Amino acid sequence: MDKRRLENKISSACDGLAPDILASVLSDCKEKEGKVIMLNEKKKKASFVKYVAGIAAALAILLGGAMGVGAYTANKTVNSRIMLDVNPSIEISVNKNEKVLGVTPLNADAKKIVGTMDFSGSSLDVTLNALIGSMLRNGYISEAANSILVTVDSKDLATGQELQSRLMGEINSILESSKMTGAVLAQTVTEDSGIKQLAEQYAITEGKAKLINQIVSQNPIHTFEELAPLTINELNLLSESGNVKLENIASVGRASDSSYIGEAAAKSAAYKHAGVDETSVKLVKCVLDWEDGAMVYEIEFFTDDCEYDCDINAKTGAVVKYEKEQRRRQVIISTPENTQTPASNPATSYIGEAAAKSAALSHAGVSESSVKFVKCEFDYENGVAVYDIDFYSDGYEYDYHINATTGEVVKHSKETDDDYYRPSTAPADKPVAPVSKPETPANPPAEQPTETPTEKPASSGSQTSYISASDAKSVAMSHAGVSSVYDYDCELDYENGVAIYEISFDSGGYEYDYDINAVTGAVIRYEKDRD
Repeated sequence: MDKRRLENKISSACDGLAPDILASVLSDCKEKEGKVIMLNEKKKKASFVKYVAGIAAALAILLGGAMGVGAYTANKTVNSRIMLDVNPSIEISVNKNEKVLGVTPLNADAKKIVGTMDFSGSSLDVTLNALIGSMLRNGYISEAANSILVTVDSKDLATGQELQSRLMGEINSILESSKMTGAVLAQTVTEDSGIKQLAEQYAITEGKAKLINQIVSQNPIHTFEELAPLTINELNLLSESGNVKLENIASVGRASDSSYIGEAAAKSAAYKHAGVDETSVKLVKCVLDWEDGAMVYEIEFFTDDCEYDCDINAKTGAVVKYEKEQRRRQVIISTPENTQTPASNPATSYIGEAAAKSAALSHAGVSESSVKFVKCEFDYENGVAVYDIDFYSDGYEYDYHINATTGEVVKHSKETDDDYYRPSTAPADKPVAPVSKPETPANPPAEQPTETPTEKPASSGSQTSYISASDAKSVAMSHAGVSSVYDYDCELDYENGVAIYEISFDSGGYEYDYDINAVTGAVIRYEKDRD
């Protein structure tokens, strides 16, 4: 209702409330007193105006109150919560017009940022600029720690997502105006009692609690308590280095690692401590991680003789953990006449790689032209020097250990190559992969295995159907609840007459071992140990 219509309403109400009773009053006075005292017109008018004004005021309050209550409620009701995390954790509450109702610092660092500033009634963009500006001035956001997390919790999901996207752009613009390349993470959350409890327990926002929960769930070597004190930049680096897939979190820019020594310097420090030449190093793994209250580079590498595991402090370059395991293995790089003698036994004469291969092929009954060698390494087994030889031939995988001095077969195995597919026109007298139980290793070499692979009679018209190795891998990963693995190995074997895939892999700081039924895909056995 506009002002003019309100005035007309009041005027009409006043007219109805003021009847003309002057003649009646005069007559009554004349009968009782016999004397009439005429009222002064000005006094009469003044009295009447006061009467009318009082009624008008009451009516105005009633009419305006109905409108005012609605406006007051809308202006004072929290419509959205915006959470900012760097290390300071701050919560901003706004109404539907994005006017700030309150700013709450959730930890000691946040109290320094907010200080004595009162943002009540300010617009959200002004408040955002002031808070981020304070973080920049106090060094909480810098080129060395450039990550910030903004989280929106709104009554309306669509409104929250729109606000999230807009704030992400505004924050990035604020950082760019300060001539800094930032890394902004943004998400929208809904009410979650578990996340809320964690946030309250560790004095952080629900947004940071949700981010930490994702990292811990995908990398269980960490705990929530361990990661709660970390800055958003440190959490961002952990997620990037550990290949954590952050769900429902938008991001722009990359977390800065400029305050750390870098991978190259960390590797050099590890090699120097181990006393190895970088040119002899193989299979290097280097990831940034949080361990014992500090960011470290976890470095794993191999040489021909040893395996190394070294943790380097990411800021100082100091060695904080070091492990070395003797492999007692060296790869033989040879010609057919090679009789290389390992340095550990200078007086011993060895047959060489060529002779070892020949002994393995002769025992397997296959020709060199039909095989593919994948490994021939010098090793020790129970104190005996051996050549460890792996090769493929005609749908089978062979593994031989040949005595490096005598040329005798110390151990051997033959398994179906599950990646090998034989044409359907293969002769009936040859097995179609996969087949059943591999031959039992013979020792001493002179003894030949008496057990032959068991296979279905040719007259049955069908062969045992196996799931693929990749399907078995998927079953194991699904059961373990992991999305990525490394150091993966898979072999087809038999246990108690049952064909199984023996699968091993590492993921998230743990080692996994699985036996998967090769026919049904069922998990027969599994183990999980800390790596």
